[in-house]
Amino acid sequence: MEVFEAAPDSGWDRKGSWDAIENWTTETDFGNLLDCWNITRSFEHRPVRDLEVYVTQGKSYSITTPRPILCLVKRGNGPHALERALKEQALDCGVAVHYNERRDRKDVDVWAVGAQHRGQFLGAGLRFQTRHPDTVKLLISASHAPKAYAYLFIVEGQGTLSVVLTRNFANARTYLQHSLEFFSKVLPFDMENVRLTSGFGGRRSDFLQDETTPLRVGEAAGFQDYLWGFGIRYALHSGHLAAQAISRGSDYHEAIRTQIRPLVYASLLS
Repeated sequence: MEVFEAAPDSGWDRKGSWDAIENWTTETDFGNLLDCWNITRSFEHRPVRDLEVYVTQGKSYSITTPRPILCLVKRGNGPHALERALKEQALDCGVAVHYNERRDRKDVDVWAVGAQHRGQFLGAGLRFQTRHPDTVKLLISASHAPKAYAYLFIVEGQGTLSVVLTRNFANARTYLQHSLEFFSKVLPFDMENVRLTSGFGGRRSDFLQDETTPLRVGEAAGFQDYLWGFGIRYALHSGHLAAQAISRGSDYHEAIRTQIRPLVYASLLS
């Protein structure tokens, strides 16, 4: 098996940032799903059972769940990052990975190029280093992120502050600045080596498109939580199903119809 990657390395654009994977989509815990998908947990991850949610005028609610509501994972091509770990596991299985190489869609069996066009969500954020202790904060406020939310993760000195938008994309920088001012007021923290980030996803037309070859996985197929914008879980799950289809001859489209599409449809209706 061969993988062709346009970037210089797996996780090249992440550089040690932290991201979140939701754990409420199914009754099965995400960690148990990783075991079912034969993905070794050799990447750094932090289950989250406690978080604080802020609403208008700074009022906050503490949430504690019996099982993790989120899993924070380290991203990038550095040691113990998710993409690095997946790459190493693939190499151990004999997969040949070619970097800085592109292939046309017609020439591959699996199409995993992520979101190629702007969709329902736009994220604008900041990555930074800080001395503040680990924390997870969520902000739901129409004045900071209309019809969406902003969040702050700090893990082992690495901070991510982002605003997720479903409208008013042109004002993303303004909403990001307002969210930064809000979090700085309720939770003073230092910031060093600050970098701007941005991303988009959630294109419904990709999800509603009829299944074709090659097999589309992850955001290339529009597999995303359309309520909150999460996508890593669906990327891993659909990638696993595509691998089974190739190695075992199973029906990928039928697996998608029964295991992933109902969950995505539920998020569209929420």
